[in-house]
Amino acid sequence: MAQVKFENVDKVFDNGVKAVSNMSLEVRDGEFLVLVGPSGCGKTTALVFLMDEPLSNLDAKLRVQMRAEIANLQKQLGTTTIYVTHDQVEAMTMGDRVAVMSMGVLQQVAEPQVLYDAPANIFVAGFIGTPPMNMFEATVERDGDYLALTLAGARFPLAKDRDWRYPRLSQYAGRKIVVGIRAEDVHAAEAKPGWPSVVGRLGLMEALGSSQMGYLNIDATKVAVATQPKAPDDATANAKPAKGAPAPRPEDLHTEAASSFVTNLVAIFPPRLPLKLNTDVRITIDTANIHFFDADSGEALR
Repeated sequence: MAQVKFENVDKVFDNGVKAVSNMSLEVRDGEFLVLVGPSGCGKTTALVFLMDEPLSNLDAKLRVQMRAEIANLQKQLGTTTIYVTHDQVEAMTMGDRVAVMSMGVLQQVAEPQVLYDAPANIFVAGFIGTPPMNMFEATVERDGDYLALTLAGARFPLAKDRDWRYPRLSQYAGRKIVVGIRAEDVHAAEAKPGWPSVVGRLGLMEALGSSQMGYLNIDATKVAVATQPKAPDDATANAKPAKGAPAPRPEDLHTEAASSFVTNLVAIFPPRLPLKLNTDVRITIDTANIHFFDADSGEALR
């Protein structure tokens, strides 16, 4: 039996830099846990039994091959393993669970799909997933017994199941929030007749063969994590995906107003959908998969 357990671990270097802050994490026997975060987040400092970015110097094709080999070898041996990487694709494809770190603070620990589907805060939402999640300022309003989302001048009715996935959402009626939209949940309006839609200016296209990546500009205020979030000293990490560790502080977030010179939304379109650069494209959103965050704390509204 080999188990690795961190209990309220702090690491402060001689120069005063706090590399790890109040970290609590348990790695189960035989588990392949991936510790992921941007460079300088404190993940290497926290290592015990380690693989510290072993694939970072390999070319793309060999990296794909080797990450499968390493994961398969670990499964055969059943060795408790902590694998450190800044590459969220490696983290998602290799780990039984993934621990996301930023600025020495554990943000969320969960299975890869849970991180993708239920990020604990704006940092995790923006870090996990390729392309990164689209995030915008928006408002939620009551529409009879239902809620409706107002974004880019359009009104999107929300199904009642939002109440159990995001039980705090109804408390934010009439208030500004942050919404997160994955690229695969943005569709050409012609493919979803009858759905509410907005107009976006197509600024860039990337043909990927199986799909097209479209970069558009809509009339909405984009929200991004300007710096990595830092937790207060008394914060503790929590593996529950609904609550997680500390979310970005308000000063860690910034907004970018839409303009004709930038794109602020990424969408994945079918490969043969006829699209032309520098033209207006009417798009719609699958509201069943929208994510909702507190505009001040950055935490998911669960």
